[in-house]
Amino acid sequence: YDDPVVIAHVATGNGFQPVNVRVSEVSGSSLVMQLQEPNHLDGVHFNETVNYMVVEAGRWVLPD
Repeated sequence: YDDPVVIAHVATGNGFQPVNVRVSEVSGSSLVMQLQEPNHLDGVHFNETVNYMVVEAGRWVLPD
């Protein structure tokens, strides 16, 4: 990818505390994702499944 855009979503709800996915260090061939709980919680969390999609930035017209 020349100009990647990453869309990520926590697909599961394991555990009792809320969590979000943070995406950083995005390049044309790699990225870093981590789960983050709100600051007032303990930061310990069960494993979660994260779905993500990487697309090229820009405006695109589909053939149909």
